[in-house]
Amino acid sequence: MSRSTDGGATWSSPVSPSGSPSGLGGQPLVQPNGTVVVPYSANGSSVRAFSSANGGSSWSSTTLIANVSSHGVAGNLRDGEGLPSAEIDGSGKIYVTWQDCRFRSGCPANDIVYATSTNGTTWSAVTRVPIDTTTSGADHFIPGIGIDPATSGATAKIGLYYF
Repeated sequence: MSRSTDGGATWSSPVSPSGSPSGLGGQPLVQPNGTVVVPYSANGSSVRAFSSANGGSSWSSTTLIANVSSHGVAGNLRDGEGLPSAEIDGSGKIYVTWQDCRFRSGCPANDIVYATSTNGTTWSAVTRVPIDTTTSGADHFIPGIGIDPATSGATAKIGLYYF
């Protein structure tokens, strides 16, 4: 991770999270207290996060959000297997979403699922977005999430898109 303190005109040398993990799709999110949390895909096998309490000068080791169980979509479409989308609400609660087949018997298709955290280290259980029934046969993948930053909690306005 590199950081800028001048609006992107210059950047620091990269600093790796503790343990030098590998992955892709990291999305830095800044909580109201200044903590930076970066959820990312651990190369499709799991969704993890690391954080910084000092503006990115140093980074924690990674925390497991969840292991990923994903169904390859029809037609060999490039589906972003396990690639998360993340957003933060006005209170600093983090939402991470990805495709996963854990709620479907035999893993025949993916649902969109999510987990949340208020601190970037402790994560909720994985929850299925109830778009349709788990027996529908419909495959849902490549999610994207957006949250109105002026909202939070039970009245948070969340937008979700997917294929």
